[in-house]
Amino acid sequence: MIATPRLRFTGAFAALMLFALVMPAHAQTARELALIQRLGKQAEEAKTNTKSLAETLAAAKTIDEYMAAVWKDKKATATKGINDQVFLRRIYLDIAGRIPTLEETLAFYRNASPNKRSKLIDDLLNSEAYTSNMFNFWADLMRVQSNMNGNGNEYARWIKNVVRTNMPYDKMVYELVTAEGYTWENGAAGFYLRDSGMPLDNMSTTVQIFLGTSIVCAQCHDHPFDNWSQFEFYEMAAYTYGQNTRFRPKNVEEASAMLSGEEEKDALNDLTRVLGYKTTWTDSRDIALPENYKYDDAKPGQMVKPYTIFGDQAKFGNGVTRREAYAKWMTSPSNPRFTMVIANRMWNKVFNRGLFEPIDEIMDDTEPLDRGLLDYLSHKMVQYDYDIKQFLRVLYNTQAYQREITVATLDPDEPYLFTGSVLRRMSAEQIWDSMVAMSIPDPDHHFRNGAPRQRYDYSDVELLQHMEPKELAAYAKEYSKGRVAKAEIQTKIRDLRKANMNGNKNAIMALQKQMDAIKMPNIRDFVSTAKSAEKEKDDYEMTKNQQLMADNAEMLKDTKVDQSKYNGFVDMYRASELTSPEGPTHMLRLFGQSDRDVVNNANREPNLVQVLAMFNGGLFDTITSDKSLMMQNVEKVSDPSEKVQVIFLSMLNRKASSREMKLVEPFARKNDYKSIVWAIMNMREFSFVQ
Repeated sequence: MIATPRLRFTGAFAALMLFALVMPAHAQTARELALIQRLGKQAEEAKTNTKSLAETLAAAKTIDEYMAAVWKDKKATATKGINDQVFLRRIYLDIAGRIPTLEETLAFYRNASPNKRSKLIDDLLNSEAYTSNMFNFWADLMRVQSNMNGNGNEYARWIKNVVRTNMPYDKMVYELVTAEGYTWENGAAGFYLRDSGMPLDNMSTTVQIFLGTSIVCAQCHDHPFDNWSQFEFYEMAAYTYGQNTRFRPKNVEEASAMLSGEEEKDALNDLTRVLGYKTTWTDSRDIALPENYKYDDAKPGQMVKPYTIFGDQAKFGNGVTRREAYAKWMTSPSNPRFTMVIANRMWNKVFNRGLFEPIDEIMDDTEPLDRGLLDYLSHKMVQYDYDIKQFLRVLYNTQAYQREITVATLDPDEPYLFTGSVLRRMSAEQIWDSMVAMSIPDPDHHFRNGAPRQRYDYSDVELLQHMEPKELAAYAKEYSKGRVAKAEIQTKIRDLRKANMNGNKNAIMALQKQMDAIKMPNIRDFVSTAKSAEKEKDDYEMTKNQQLMADNAEMLKDTKVDQSKYNGFVDMYRASELTSPEGPTHMLRLFGQSDRDVVNNANREPNLVQVLAMFNGGLFDTITSDKSLMMQNVEKVSDPSEKVQVIFLSMLNRKASSREMKLVEPFARKNDYKSIVWAIMNMREFSFVQ
């Protein structure tokens, strides 16, 4: 039996432990600015093209009718509808990925409009908070890591821009599956660079994510529980086997031939390492079966031609590459599995269970809870042109979503009937982002570099691409001299420290000054083509990244945030702005953030470390500091009881009951509001989604 979520103070605060959870942006070219102006008009048109509320509510009503039929057939009783208090907190956590601020809470309660729930859903779906929250969803699914080959930050930035501009899902997948180039040219190239040098693993992951089918077993042998064979796996892999994610530019190759010493070549490799990860393609590379292939339908080492595992065949040739044919086949509305999988993923995101489970392991005997409902959802997804926001808008407006939690025991072997919301602990990102929202103003616009930057400054990297081999070789030679000189001084410093740990201080400081005085060469001193390269950068046709960046800039043109108000809050950014994933000791990881090694690897399982982090972690000091948003709001009112209500409204998004007011009164009289914050932070009501 799942415990009810509404917890009250039951005694002294100590008793509450029982409830505890056991670089600057590049300058815009004239071409980009012109595109931004054109896209400005398109963005305004897009706002007016949003499906009408009446149409959205009609679709939501149809879904509720399907659910009512299921309950009648299964003789099940649905829970009651939720009140505004539960709805407010739930919808913020589900769409914005955090609890509402005090200001947002009061604004909702003061709104007397009968459509205020639908209005809030729209506002949140069109907010930067949605971008942040939805990025976490895609990052988990596609295993985005900041330190991956080819610069994972650019891959992450691309995904954020896709979410922010509401790129249709089918287009997003097409861009990922056909991606090529460097990530700073086309962030989608990170999709293949994430599995650099592992095209077969990438194929397995692609089919799992976008087609909901696990064929990883068939990579080595016929699937033991499904009908996929190893030969069929290789037929699918043949479509994308022409990928190459390791790259050696011609000018780098020629420059290397001009260098004689290993130190110089090592310097060249370090300087040009960033150019070594690029997704390129060829259709002339065929795949062969492994030498240990053991089945009768083919021979070991036999070449395999591309062939899809189900549905129509992806035809290539006549100007259509293999990967383009594969991407068109995958994302076509005539491929029902593609649409069905994303519809079920979004249902699972909203209701915390899929209409069929597991959501990415469809087999021949997989049956959804209701075939008619799944077909209807797939139909709406196609009808909405794979507009994820509009699809979510419908689901969040259903009565099925806006019901109280269920208290029935969930049988993992039986389909869930969705008679009520599933009680669950917040995700790691929801807990962290809620803490951030209590600490700083306007948390959704506190960007890592002061702005939602589209890309880093890659001007030097682009110069490396354009350098003549002799210039690159000369640059590497000078760079090598500096490295060698620094290394020699570092060796002397190390030897002095070994000889006498406490002495030689002055000698070490003198050597340190010598090392600091060595200036590494500037690339622009060696590039005779620098100006022409910059001009070419202005004149060439816009890359996919630049087009998406222009879209992104338009979406955020009215965002003006005074970054000075975040002074004193080190690393208090939303999870989407931090390293992906964070280090193993960060609160995000302690509470189950995915390591992003495998698909959807996050967890919400409680453990003792989490309890200790909530009891004694540094975040408590942050949210109760004099500079925190919540404590500043507390100081704005003078009456102790009002101060308590500010805390409750900020943390639980509801007022304290009369019984709770009596319990906290002794602490309020002593002006000890931090203890009240500590107690609420360690209640299950705070960390669970009702």
